[in-house]
Amino acid sequence: MKTYFAASKMKLILMTLLILFVMAGCSDTTTEEVATEAPEETSEETAEETIDEELPSFTMEEIAEYDGLDGSPAYIVVDGLVYDVTESSMWQEGNHQGQFQAGQDLTEEIHEKSPHGTGVLDRMEIVGQVEE
Repeated sequence: MKTYFAASKMKLILMTLLILFVMAGCSDTTTEEVATEAPEETSEETAEETIDEELPSFTMEEIAEYDGLDGSPAYIVVDGLVYDVTESSMWQEGNHQGQFQAGQDLTEEIHEKSPHGTGVLDRMEIVGQVEE
Protein backbone atom coordinates (compact mmCIF):
# COMPACT_ATOMS: atom_id res chain seq x y z
CA MET A 1 0.00 0.00 0.00
CA LYS A 2 2.85 2.40 0.83
CA THR A 3 4.42 1.73 -2.55
CA TYR A 4 1.16 2.64 -4.30
CA PHE A 5 0.90 6.00 -2.48
CA ALA A 6 4.58 6.77 -3.09
CA ALA A 7 4.14 6.05 -6.79
CA SER A 8 1.01 8.23 -6.89
CA LYS A 9 2.83 11.11 -5.22
CA MET A 10 5.72 10.75 -7.65
CA LYS A 11 3.31 10.83 -10.62
CA LEU A 12 1.61 13.92 -9.20
CA ILE A 13 4.95 15.70 -8.76
CA LEU A 14 6.08 14.78 -12.27
CA MET A 15 2.78 15.93 -13.80
CA THR A 16 2.99 19.23 -11.93
CA LEU A 17 6.53 19.83 -13.16
CA LEU A 18 5.53 18.94 -16.72
CA ILE A 19 2.63 21.40 -16.61
CA LEU A 20 4.90 24.15 -15.25
CA PHE A 21 7.46 23.59 -18.02
CA VAL A 22 4.76 23.65 -20.70
CA MET A 23 3.27 26.86 -19.27
CA ALA A 24 6.69 28.51 -19.12
CA GLY A 25 7.29 27.62 -22.76
CA CYS A 26 4.01 29.26 -23.79
CA SER A 27 4.90 32.68 -22.39
CA ASP A 28 4.14 35.70 -24.65
CA THR A 29 7.32 37.63 -23.92
CA THR A 30 10.58 36.38 -25.33
CA THR A 31 14.04 37.49 -24.34
CA GLU A 32 14.41 39.16 -27.72
CA GLU A 33 11.23 41.21 -27.23
CA VAL A 34 12.30 42.36 -23.78
CA ALA A 35 15.68 43.49 -25.08
CA THR A 36 14.15 45.56 -27.88
CA GLU A 37 11.53 47.39 -25.81
CA ALA A 38 12.11 51.14 -25.84
CA PRO A 39 13.01 52.74 -22.51
CA GLU A 40 10.61 55.24 -21.00
CA GLU A 41 11.13 58.85 -21.97
CA THR A 42 12.94 61.04 -19.52
CA SER A 43 11.65 64.46 -18.60
CA GLU A 44 14.51 65.97 -20.63
CA GLU A 45 13.41 64.17 -23.80
CA THR A 46 9.81 65.16 -23.16
CA ALA A 47 10.84 68.78 -22.66
CA GLU A 48 12.76 68.81 -25.94
CA GLU A 49 9.77 67.39 -27.81
CA THR A 50 7.47 69.94 -26.19
CA ILE A 51 9.63 72.83 -27.37
CA ASP A 52 9.14 71.63 -30.93
CA GLU A 53 5.36 71.87 -30.55
CA GLU A 54 3.56 75.15 -30.94
CA LEU A 55 3.61 76.72 -27.49
CA PRO A 56 2.94 80.35 -26.63
CA SER A 57 6.11 82.39 -26.25
CA PHE A 58 6.80 84.62 -23.27
CA THR A 59 9.44 87.24 -22.66
CA MET A 60 11.10 87.27 -19.27
CA GLU A 61 9.35 90.59 -18.62
CA GLU A 62 6.00 88.85 -19.16
CA ILE A 63 7.02 85.93 -16.94
CA ALA A 64 7.81 88.39 -14.13
CA GLU A 65 4.10 89.31 -14.05
CA TYR A 66 3.24 85.69 -13.14
CA ASP A 67 4.72 85.79 -9.66
CA GLY A 68 1.74 84.26 -7.85
CA LEU A 69 1.15 87.36 -5.74
CA ASP A 70 -2.23 89.06 -5.35
CA GLY A 71 -4.03 86.13 -6.97
CA SER A 72 -1.99 86.08 -10.16
CA PRO A 73 -0.88 82.74 -11.63
CA ALA A 74 2.56 81.46 -10.64
CA TYR A 75 4.86 80.57 -13.54
CA ILE A 76 8.49 79.52 -13.43
CA VAL A 77 10.97 78.96 -16.24
CA VAL A 78 13.27 75.93 -16.37
CA ASP A 79 15.35 75.07 -19.43
CA GLY A 80 13.42 77.51 -21.58
CA LEU A 81 9.99 76.08 -20.75
CA VAL A 82 7.34 77.91 -18.75
CA TYR A 83 5.67 75.81 -16.04
CA ASP A 84 2.46 76.70 -14.19
CA VAL A 85 3.04 76.02 -10.48
CA THR A 86 -0.06 77.91 -9.32
CA GLU A 87 -1.90 74.85 -7.99
CA SER A 88 1.12 73.24 -6.36
CA SER A 89 0.97 73.14 -2.57
CA MET A 90 4.72 73.73 -2.60
CA TRP A 91 4.25 77.15 -4.24
CA GLN A 92 1.98 79.05 -1.85
CA GLU A 93 1.32 82.53 -3.28
CA GLY A 94 4.12 81.93 -5.77
CA ASN A 95 6.72 81.27 -3.09
CA HIS A 96 8.58 77.96 -2.84
CA GLN A 97 9.50 77.23 0.77
CA GLY A 98 10.60 80.80 1.41
CA GLN A 99 13.49 80.45 -1.03
CA PHE A 100 12.21 81.13 -4.53
CA GLN A 101 9.52 83.37 -5.96
CA ALA A 102 7.63 82.50 -9.13
CA GLY A 103 7.99 84.77 -12.14
CA GLN A 104 11.66 83.91 -12.64
CA ASP A 105 13.98 81.61 -14.55
CA LEU A 106 14.94 78.97 -11.99
CA THR A 107 16.97 76.73 -14.30
CA GLU A 108 20.22 77.10 -12.38
CA GLU A 109 18.52 76.69 -9.02
CA ILE A 110 16.69 73.49 -9.94
CA HIS A 111 19.76 71.91 -11.52
CA GLU A 112 22.31 72.92 -8.90
CA LYS A 113 20.48 73.50 -5.62
CA SER A 114 17.25 71.53 -5.73
CA PRO A 115 17.16 68.20 -3.88
CA HIS A 116 14.46 66.89 -6.25
CA GLY A 117 15.83 68.05 -9.60
CA THR A 118 13.68 68.45 -12.69
CA GLY A 119 11.65 65.27 -12.13
CA VAL A 120 9.11 67.17 -10.04
CA LEU A 121 8.29 69.30 -13.08
CA ASP A 122 6.63 66.31 -14.75
CA ARG A 123 3.63 67.03 -12.53
CA MET A 124 3.38 70.66 -13.67
CA GLU A 125 1.67 71.92 -16.79
CA ILE A 126 3.89 73.41 -19.48
CA VAL A 127 2.18 76.62 -20.57
CA GLY A 128 4.76 78.10 -22.91
CA GLN A 129 8.35 78.73 -23.78
CA VAL A 130 10.69 81.66 -23.42
CA GLU A 131 11.35 83.74 -26.51
CA GLU A 132 14.91 83.48 -27.70
